[in-house]
Formats: sequence, C-alpha cells, structure tokens
Amino acid sequence: MGRVRRVDAIDDPDLAPYVGMYGADERTDDLCIIESRLAVESLLDSPFEPVSLLLAERHAARYAEMIDAFPADVMVAPQDVIDATVGFHMHRGVAACARRGAPRSLSDVTAGARRVLVCEAVTDPENLGALFRNAAA
Repeated sequence: MGRVRRVDAIDDPDLAPYVGMYGADERTDDLCIIESRLAVESLLDSPFEPVSLLLAERHAARYAEMIDAFPADVMVAPQDVIDATVGFHMHRGVAACARRGAPRSLSDVTAGARRVLVCEAVTDPENLGALFRNAAA
C-alpha cells in the first residue's frame, strides 16, 4: 500500500495527471486515467502500473479495501477539489492514474479474448460504457 494523504488544494502537484482528465488526445506522457470503482479494481488485476488513486472523502470508508490493496499513493479529497481538478462533477468519486507501459501487439492484446471491441477517439465514459454493455450483450 502507498501512503494515504488528504489533498485540500487543486494546485497540489500530485493532482496534475487528473487535470482535465478526459483530454487523453492532448497527453504527451504515458499516463492514463481510470474512473469508477470497477475500472480501478480491474486496473489492480492488469499489467498497467498504478501511479495514484484519487478518492472523494465521502467514499473513503466504503473503499477501505481498495485503499489497502492499492500499491501506490492514495489521495483523499473533498468533492469540490476533485470537481475543480477534473473539470466536471465526478459523481463516481474514484479515479486512478496508471502508466500505459510499452505498446503491445494486437495479438498480445487479443490473446485469449472472446470478444474484441475496437473504438477510436471515444472520450466520454458514458459512451464507452454503452459500447461495453452492447458488446457484452
């Protein structure tokens, strides 16, 4: 487990990866942002390297197991700090930052897959969620 600390100001340098977090097309680093409890839990079982976890203070008790299992730093913040940082009301209240790592081949990514969904330039999580639900159906 990484360190757990409270963040009270949007100018905290550790929040930088989350600023405008859906601007993935503008990123020049190898970081990605993962939002929602299920997605963060999937991150922990993935080959991606967790960098940090951002959690609304109202969820801290409910996500105690996730906090304990998270191998990198955990930031707990008031909802208004999170909303000001990400640029919208992040009602799910949990997001993680991870390193994408080296690009993988198509055959590596699809090895063992039963379904493959290919999307380009989808940045709205609600649209992506709808695509996943349709693919699962």
